[in-house]
Amino acid sequence: MSAPDSVNVQLQAPSVVVVSPTAYIDHHTGTTRWGQYQFPHIRRLADGRIAVSYSLHADSYVSYGQENPVCVSSDGGRTWQEADAEDRRAWDAADALVFPDGEAIRMPVERPLPAGTLMLPPRPVPFTDGWGGTSDCYRLGDLPDELRRVKTLRRLPGRQDWVEEQVALDVPDLAVQVARMAGVEPDRTEDVNLLIRPHVSTEFFWTLTPDGGALTFQYLHFFNPDGSLPKRGAVAVLRSDDRGRSWRLWSVPGYFADAAAERDACLLYLEDPDSNYNRLWGGTDAAPVPNVDAWGCYEPGVVSFGDGRMLCVMRTDSGGTHQPVFLARSTDWGHTWTTPEILTPFGVMPKLVRLDNGVIALLYGRPGVQLLFCTDGTGERWHTPVNVIPEPGEKTRAPVAPSRGTVTTEVNAGWDDTCGNCTLLKTGSDRFLIAYSDFRHPGPDGKRHKAIKVQEITANRPEAI
Repeated sequence: MSAPDSVNVQLQAPSVVVVSPTAYIDHHTGTTRWGQYQFPHIRRLADGRIAVSYSLHADSYVSYGQENPVCVSSDGGRTWQEADAEDRRAWDAADALVFPDGEAIRMPVERPLPAGTLMLPPRPVPFTDGWGGTSDCYRLGDLPDELRRVKTLRRLPGRQDWVEEQVALDVPDLAVQVARMAGVEPDRTEDVNLLIRPHVSTEFFWTLTPDGGALTFQYLHFFNPDGSLPKRGAVAVLRSDDRGRSWRLWSVPGYFADAAAERDACLLYLEDPDSNYNRLWGGTDAAPVPNVDAWGCYEPGVVSFGDGRMLCVMRTDSGGTHQPVFLARSTDWGHTWTTPEILTPFGVMPKLVRLDNGVIALLYGRPGVQLLFCTDGTGERWHTPVNVIPEPGEKTRAPVAPSRGTVTTEVNAGWDDTCGNCTLLKTGSDRFLIAYSDFRHPGPDGKRHKAIKVQEITANRPEAI
């Protein structure tokens, strides 16, 4: 009989979607700096083809709402070609939240607005994020009506056209940023502060509840009841009961008020020899003590079991330091959640997929591109770490810190291998595709180039082979 903590994993050779024409130098410089030829997203189009987009813009508020390239594959992700205009329309439609009768909504990211042209309330609350970026923050409920609404495109059943609406965002304590861009973006010559428009995203996960509700997962920043603004942001669930014509706060799967609360949440798992964290990363005498000085939980990855049970994984970070991925569980369609459990010592953009054979996989990155698996069908017991792109200096099957009491890697290590912002798509009962960036792809000039790659992963319980 096979061991319960085992899964047979096969990684196919990756395909190359696109390669940057410019040799890679570092993640700060010119056309190779952070954000360009990075951040892939993968979707299945309505006709069954696979499509991948990637960023050609700087990782900045000024890039919000800008169009990115899309490539399409007609052979399951083995070869790729640039999308034409019809493919791009199909790409946009593939991001829609679709109701059972075929009605669909999309909520595109809008370009920021120059704050100087707006009638904003007096006395904003200043805020500095973990990267050192500064902004003036306003409570959504205090803004003019036109700034409290979210652009939505709606397609009625049997129609092909999308009709624009402005829908209500009933989250009055949401913090809306005016980012101070002076001296921040090297491509900007003008001194302008930008209002980052509220947005309801389907990028991370959405689902429909049996009673007709729609749930979407976001990461947001909220004012306290006394009008102060906490350091930390939160993963939150928004709910609509009118098919996306209004949205309200449904729950908060991930929030730690401060580092002490985060450490307390971790302590139970750090001291338990059978916890996922200790079993994965070397045991109570070897697993790294995590860095927990984060400025919030964000970038949620979610799976739903279809019966009210849900899993949500969340990134934490503070200015590029390597901090844990946490896992929370719900049994009531995301209305209440367990206290987040520490699962990995580092990771950005964690994504979950639940295969038809019962295997659940977690994809995350930076450093490297990493996979974890669960075969209990519930997401309770995790195992089998696999490196797709190993973290620097670590060529074993799992990235483990060299000794107890150290973080997994040095601050900012691993930024020159991949952005780590990965994405995935289930393609069969035992397989899925992952898309990621590789900064060490050999170019025709013999130098390193950034590339976007897609790779098929199969995962089966041993008894199923």
